[in-house]
Amino acid sequence: MVILNKTMKKKVVISAIIIIAIFLIYHNQEKRIYDKSKHIVSKKITKNVFLEMYQPYTGGVLDGNSYSYYLTDSTKFKKYVGRCDDKEVY
Repeated sequence: MVILNKTMKKKVVISAIIIIAIFLIYHNQEKRIYDKSKHIVSKKITKNVFLEMYQPYTGGVLDGNSYSYYLTDSTKFKKYVGRCDDKEVY
């Protein structure tokens, strides 16, 4: 059995907290990209195919907004196309 002194225990705890924090930040960012709760607009491309724009993230004054695009027929399929920020809006 490994016996750790107080300094080693502190280092292990701090390292674990840092790893958990990095994981939570990354995981939150991934969920934010694909969020479809705020629909902005749908543009008709062909007879039954639309390009839908969602705003998954609002960063406010300092960070700006993020937009996600999906190609869909609104009934059978919805394909993720990509994302952009305020400067690249379609």
